[in-house]
Amino acid sequence: MFLTFFNKKNNYKLNGKSIELTPNDFNEQCQLKNFNNQIVLIKFYAPWCHYCKLMKNDYEQVAQIYNKSNSNIIIAELDCQKYPEIQAKMNSFANGPKIPGYPSLLLYKNNLYFKTYEDIRKANNIIKFINENK
Repeated sequence: MFLTFFNKKNNYKLNGKSIELTPNDFNEQCQLKNFNNQIVLIKFYAPWCHYCKLMKNDYEQVAQIYNKSNSNIIIAELDCQKYPEIQAKMNSFANGPKIPGYPSLLLYKNNLYFKTYEDIRKANNIIKFINENK
């Protein structure tokens, strides 16, 4: 059983599960909105993707650790099949983050893109990446 907390800045439930983002969470330059003073790791995925399915449990483990009321680290995801406009827009910019395939993990700090995760898609490796880039 998970306790449910609300993130006061953006009204998302922080209940130990990853947050499902929508296009409303991004501005015109595909940077985040309303996540000031927070670190957000976003998994850009497609539900049909075999590799996304393989990492699902590991990503949920990471969310259980960080998505709590007292954490400034948020674990989120965006369904690129449901919201293809975000991926298309990000890939259209000459500079900035790209979503070349699924899953892609991008780290944001204070609403701005910071770094792309490029390691093994296992919980321990993702946790290490987050902690090294806080």
